[in-house]
Parts: sequence; C-alpha cells; structure tokens
Amino acid sequence: SMAVGKKRWATRISNKCCCFQGIGALVRPRRSGKIKIGYWDIRGVGAPLRMMLEYAGASYEDKYYVNPADWFNRDRPELLKSNALANLPYMVDDAVVLCQTQAISEYLGDRFGLSGQDMAEKR
Repeated sequence: SMAVGKKRWATRISNKCCCFQGIGALVRPRRSGKIKIGYWDIRGVGAPLRMMLEYAGASYEDKYYVNPADWFNRDRPELLKSNALANLPYMVDDAVVLCQTQAISEYLGDRFGLSGQDMAEKR
C-alpha cells in the first residue's frame, strides 16, 4: 500500500541511506593534505570555496587564471584526463577532481566536517 511505501522510504532516510547524501557520502572527514582550487582572477563562484577552505584552516593552492590560454590550452586538457567535465571552478584533492561550485562545496563540507550529521542538519 501507499502508506507502507512511504513508511519504508522515511525509514531509509532516517537510517542515512547514502543515496540521499550526495557526493559527500564518498568522503570521510579529514583535515590533512593540500587542495588545489582553480578559477578566473575574480571573486565570482570561486569565492565561497576559498572562504570554506580559510574557515577550515585548510592547506590549499589557489590558482587564478588571468590569461584564458593558460586554462584552455594548458591546464584544462590535463584535467580532462581525470574529469571529462573539467571546467572552472575546479578542485583537485589527491585523485579527486571535481568541477562546479555546488559539488565542490558539498565535498569540502564533508572533508572538513562542516556538513550536518543527518538530513535535518544538512537542510
């Protein structure tokens, strides 16, 4: 019945089903290791990522692109080997290469323990 289905669904959420935890479900909180962030030489959508890293006290390299050729002809082709959707902003953390601000924010939140512990806290 519909009521039983809803109850099962609610139970799975309360038991922290990983399908509702996003990319962060793949990350264990840790605070060591250097991260590389790349974005244009403006604040833009890279600024919240830098703020998160500063708040967490993380060790990171901040790559600012002034010349588009540096991104399109040099660094992007290299990142495409690890992530077929390579774009700015990007983040490299060991073997993890992510693009898009929201995906990176979720990853950093989980990596540095800045995300909530359950669905109610993550909202």
